Amino acid sequence: MRSLKILQRKIGELIKVVMTPYPIDLGKFTVRSLGKILPKVKDQLNLEFDKLIVYPGPQPRASADIELYLKEELVKKINVKTAVSGDLEIALRRLKKSLKIGEDGLLIAFCIAIKDEKPIETKMLMIYIPSQILHEYTPSEILVIIEEKLLEKARKEKLDSIDIIALNEALQFEQTYRSIIASEEAKQAKALAEQARNEAKQAKELAEQARNEAKQAKELAEQARNEAKQAKELAKLILERLDLILGKKD
Repeated sequence: MRSLKILQRKIGELIKVVMTPYPIDLGKFTVRSLGKILPKVKDQLNLEFDKLIVYPGPQPRASADIELYLKEELVKKINVKTAVSGDLEIALRRLKKSLKIGEDGLLIAFCIAIKDEKPIETKMLMIYIPSQILHEYTPSEILVIIEEKLLEKARKEKLDSIDIIALNEALQFEQTYRSIIASEEAKQAKALAEQARNEAKQAKELAEQARNEAKQAKELAEQARNEAKQAKELAKLILERLDLILGKKD
């Protein structure tokens, strides 16, 4: 087997490994999904196209799983294989065996991103391999470079590791993850409902307090009016007596 340094120098720049920056809904994933994903990561895969056609099932004999077009001209054919078992080397062998003349390869795998020794989410890996690499190198040689690129990507994203898993494991992880999220959301909803009830109770108490204060203010205002009325009557009485006294003096 050729040395790792020779492999890295000769094919390391040609093989591209992209990890989706968001979790993938594995239950709905098909080759058709690549029609939406590839345009978002084409720069990372060093692909140039403005249109693509995806054949999720059997395709015409002269076609590939994915065809890329630029200005209406076919510029790339891609053969897609999914590492269902999680074994990249087996998937590479299947890809190499099924490759037609003029086709590049795209290997799809699923992984768990590990951080602080805990799995955080499932993601999809897209490993783009040009046709000349698939023709000239063995799956085990190509796998060495892929593993190196995964280690490099984990370091860049500050992860402990990126672990390749089987599709069924990815589905189980996602289902468990979604259940946990749903449970946490239910707890949060319950806490928010309890908080809303407490706030409603406080609002009711404040409203009752405001009504009592308004009632007291009304009573005080009534008392003030009565006192003012009494003061007015007293002043009137005093004036009448003063007039009477002054009238007698005259």
